[in-house]
Amino acid sequence: MKIITKKILLFVIILIYGFVLFSQTINSKKTVNHVKCPYVNDDIRQAFSNRIINIKDTYSSENFEDLEFLKEIIGNKRYVFLGESNHYVEEYSAIKERLIKFLHQEMGFDVLLFESDFFNCNTSYLICDSISTSEFLNNSIYNIWHTDVNYDLFNYIKKSKDSKNPLCFSGFDIKKSNITDNRLLYHYYQNYLKPKDFTEFIALDTGINSYFNAVILNKNSKEYHSELCQNLTDRCIKLLNSINTYKANKEREVFKHIIQNKIYLLNIIRQAHNNPQKYNVLRDKYMAENIEWFTKKIFPDKKIIIWAHNQHICDNPDLGKYIPEVPSMGHNISEKMKEQSYVIGLFGLKGSEGWKKHDVNYMKKNSLEAVICRTENEISF
Repeated sequence: MKIITKKILLFVIILIYGFVLFSQTINSKKTVNHVKCPYVNDDIRQAFSNRIINIKDTYSSENFEDLEFLKEIIGNKRYVFLGESNHYVEEYSAIKERLIKFLHQEMGFDVLLFESDFFNCNTSYLICDSISTSEFLNNSIYNIWHTDVNYDLFNYIKKSKDSKNPLCFSGFDIKKSNITDNRLLYHYYQNYLKPKDFTEFIALDTGINSYFNAVILNKNSKEYHSELCQNLTDRCIKLLNSINTYKANKEREVFKHIIQNKIYLLNIIRQAHNNPQKYNVLRDKYMAENIEWFTKKIFPDKKIIIWAHNQHICDNPDLGKYIPEVPSMGHNISEKMKEQSYVIGLFGLKGSEGWKKHDVNYMKKNSLEAVICRTENEISF
């Protein structure tokens, strides 16, 4: 497995709705006090002096004594969102793995939804007991998370599946997420679908994924043809009508939603082939719709963990100068769901995040980052 980075010296996790945070120094031989932190006045330092909790462990430890305080803070919330400021940080995954195990083992959260394709994640989980952990990982989530830490997490999910306390797994994104083809996943539906429907499903899945990549991801608007887009949409609707004749059960609802996600992709192609910003708007909208669908149709009585980028999980009607006028996924979810949610974001304070490098000098005086910089904790909440 590849490891993306081990260079982070410090990061911060901040509760977006409730204003609480974590921080961490990865190298235990280098505490925060070895760097020159920005100035913090006495009033601000005093205001935070009794609000910072020391977390003892980062990696893999299943002694959760230092996380017990989260039980009171999260309380009876049904959803916990776990964010990250950059996908290219192995340490973020390490902290999330430990939080997920704590939430699963100690707080009754038994579903993990990932920022990756619904079809890939859902189907990989359905067959995970008959494939290797590497195949489970590689056929489900985006390759940016194909790391040692997440291999361990997926091994944990796989082993839990047949236990008395399984951690169910799926994805809520709308675009193909794995770097492999989907042949391994198609086999699951061969016995479920009628031969004609099975052949049509494979043709639609491969064709729409390729079309989406060409027009939207590769930003080649010349590949867009309205007739083709309409033809593929009509074929999806026809397949949905055929699936509606199958026995009504949860499996039918899941498969119908797989086709619905293909229609989402075609809607994005139609509306965003010459407007890249529209892609961001629709992607967050459809991700929110997928999460709401899960909570109502598949896991109506479950407590759910949701893994995504900070920009997706925040409740923000405008993601700012980088993606203006784009409501986040967290903004699109229902008010009822927001009331039942506890949201945590991870932020880098000092070190490298993929192509980004954070230095202590970027922090402003009297900032929250400056306060955290002055702690001696390896991890702070």
